[in-house]
Amino acid sequence: MSSSIQKQKKTVKFTYWKRPYQNWSVEGWDQFYFDQPSSRNTFQSSRNSLNDELTALIDDYGPNSNEYKRLYLFQER
Repeated sequence: MSSSIQKQKKTVKFTYWKRPYQNWSVEGWDQFYFDQPSSRNTFQSSRNSLNDELTALIDDYGPNSNEYKRLYLFQER
């Protein structure tokens, strides 16, 4: 198993992060989140979940990785 997938398993919705990092987006996250059967289907709950995911992932990726840079841009939004 690759190290990036091992890192992603620490998150709640790690299946979203299996996509190539170039395909990660806030809008894509919302769509993914709303498609989950256990989600509360509000933008606030989606963004709270995204924040939790980003916190877990940013701690795992090194600051020089492309994934880290993409995740950092998410936090700026």
